[in-house]
Amino acid sequence: MIWVFGYLTLGALSGVLLLMTNYDDLRHDFSFENLVAFVLAVIILLTLWPFLAFYLIYDSVVRRLRVRPKPAFKILRRELGQALSIEAVEANERVEDPLGAVPALPFGHLNPAWVQFRAGLASGSQLAPFSKIHKDGITERYVGYAEVGNGPVTRWFFTSIRRIA
Repeated sequence: MIWVFGYLTLGALSGVLLLMTNYDDLRHDFSFENLVAFVLAVIILLTLWPFLAFYLIYDSVVRRLRVRPKPAFKILRRELGQALSIEAVEANERVEDPLGAVPALPFGHLNPAWVQFRAGLASGSQLAPFSKIHKDGITERYVGYAEVGNGPVTRWFFTSIRRIA
């Protein structure tokens, strides 16, 4: 039975705090409607304050989790291997399946994506293989080829993405 007393006491304290914050408003604009609204607000606070407290705590935790920016995926120069021509990459990645389940094209089943990536490359571009571990909530290993130029690496093609436990 003591928990009921504690429950109502905390609710009453919340009501008193509400009264103290709204006292000037009630004093200057006193009417029966304002009094009824205030009494209803106190009764609701007396009974529902745990849910309000839970919501305020939950909202602050969720807001803190949303604000945290996710790390951007970047490939650094030191993570790149030896630069190769587009033709050398296609020769290295040509799939030869004796059962015929995979098309005999560069990158096998990934060939349509490779053709789209290659269409955006300038003639004479060079690609460098890379393998990178990236953490974005989960840890994954990305393997593929990145376009090599004078500036930072901005275009890449993934050949494999594996989750690391």
